[in-house]
Amino acid sequence: MEITVLERPGSEATIVALRDELDMSNAPRLHAVLGDLLGRSVNRIVVDLSGLTFCDSMGLSALAVTHNACVAAGGYLRMAGPSPFLLHILTVVGLRGRMPIYTSAQAACAGDPAGLLDDPAGTPGDPAELPRDPAELRDPAELTEGDGGRRSPTDR
Repeated sequence: MEITVLERPGSEATIVALRDELDMSNAPRLHAVLGDLLGRSVNRIVVDLSGLTFCDSMGLSALAVTHNACVAAGGYLRMAGPSPFLLHILTVVGLRGRMPIYTSAQAACAGDPAGLLDDPAGTPGDPAELPRDPAELRDPAELTEGDGGRRSPTDR
């Protein structure tokens, strides 16, 4: 996976562009890059997903945890340009509607409401409801039919 960080002086948002596949083998690297930005008080981040071809639960966790940290610091993490596949994944795992997703990095940087992808359920969600601990984000494959998809991290 390629990670490109575009810090633009005078710009409100820092863009983190991802290419190729984001999975358990490289998600820690993304988490480290995002953590470095947060450590330098960069709390307005746009993650450009337009070059991403795959993302697993570890990658989603890195995005959700960083989103929470940005919001807690008075900023944001906005996602931009997801493929239809990735948008479907974000919807299925419940992150769509809880994290802002834009059609493009340009729209996300500007916070352009016209570029915001609406949640198909029409519910914007509350960012405070996102799991704070990466362990709380569950891989859908781990869920069983009997639990209705609702398990706490202690139920493992």
